[in-house]
Amino acid sequence: MSLNLRPASECALDQLSLGEVMLRLDPGEGRIRTARRFTAWEGGGEYNTSRGLRKCLACGRPCAPPSSTTRSAT
Repeated sequence: MSLNLRPASECALDQLSLGEVMLRLDPGEGRIRTARRFTAWEGGGEYNTSRGLRKCLACGRPCAPPSSTTRSAT
């Protein structure tokens, strides 16, 4: 079986992934009820597969590091 792929110069995207991203809000050492700040972590099956595929294929652009953005709860 052969794949009829277009040349990279004709493509707008390197990869397309359909699915959800799980966003985990980590309150740290305290309780969720009293937390004023959370650290956000992303993940999920489709997201992890897509990210691994991107690293495996070395798409030519640097991969962004996993995010751990602190957001205010207010």
